[in-house]
Amino acid sequence: MNVLALASRTPEKMKKIAEQYKVKYLFSSLEQMLNCPEIDLVCIEVPPFLHSRMVGQALQAGKHILCEKPMALNVEEARQIFQLSQGSGTMAVINHQMRFHPNCQKIKKLLGNSIVGNLRYVQLAYFTAVRCDPSLPWDWWSDEKAGGGQLLALGSHFVDLLRWWFGEIRSVQGHLATFTRERMDPSTHKMRAVTSDEYVSMDLEFCSGLTAVIVTSCVDPDEPALDMRITGSEGSLVLRGFEKLFLVKDGCSHDLSEPDSLRKEPVVGLNPWRTSLVRLAEHLVECIQSQRFVHTPYRDGSTFWDGVRIQEVLEAVKISHQTQRRVGISQRDDSPGSSVTDEVRLSLGVPDEQ
Repeated sequence: MNVLALASRTPEKMKKIAEQYKVKYLFSSLEQMLNCPEIDLVCIEVPPFLHSRMVGQALQAGKHILCEKPMALNVEEARQIFQLSQGSGTMAVINHQMRFHPNCQKIKKLLGNSIVGNLRYVQLAYFTAVRCDPSLPWDWWSDEKAGGGQLLALGSHFVDLLRWWFGEIRSVQGHLATFTRERMDPSTHKMRAVTSDEYVSMDLEFCSGLTAVIVTSCVDPDEPALDMRITGSEGSLVLRGFEKLFLVKDGCSHDLSEPDSLRKEPVVGLNPWRTSLVRLAEHLVECIQSQRFVHTPYRDGSTFWDGVRIQEVLEAVKISHQTQRRVGISQRDDSPGSSVTDEVRLSLGVPDEQ
């Protein structure tokens, strides 16, 4: 993959990056970039409130798209983006790169072989210190209306991963919390309210009957830490920090870890999120060059339809937190017209269907 161009509203920062990585073209707007005929794939790496407009522009320009997670601000926007992508003849994928981590792919294969027997429950905890410092300035991450917060940022990743492994989600009970109530706005030098979440817990019920609990926070003083357990009738798969995968069975722990060779590469190998993104990028290049996605349904990465389904779960988590009750997610059919149940529609202020 050749990074051919950058588009940014901050020219000084863009120029510095371009010089470091020898990027050929620099643009001050997405519109200018989309007019460049040499560009095949556009990466939409902006806050969620900008996704809908920018993805629409890229689709109209006939570009392949890698859209940053989450797909949109809400279910309505996600459906609109999905509809625009239909029949476009382009490849449109969400940046849920952990599907491409060696250990995550190994788990997918092991589950297909029923290595732990009948599935019982899943527990996933992920903590980082990225927003732990209360002196960090207020920015879009602090603003729920802009798409900030741990639910959309990391919750979306883990919902995608579990859907990929276990199928559709039938209902959810969620809780959100914010501990740093305000931060300094650098534009006004005044304290400004934080409206986004810093802690998320969600109890998921899958259509198969499987139960999963996800807990994630961005205000933990520890280094980024993942601990996940998939338990079945005959054993457990345990993933620690994405790097170590164990099978616990018959009283013994077996190391099944797949080495991540890209961790040895400079810059790329800083963390498993980066190495997985490189693998996703390589995969997209291969798909575009071979036109494989044109001839067969694309299933490997997280598609725009996956993005719609994930957005439904995230929105249901918010509603569950607001109403303090469990929220169902409709499974009436596999189309953009099928969404959250009437129960959720009522919570959103949408009238009952007649």
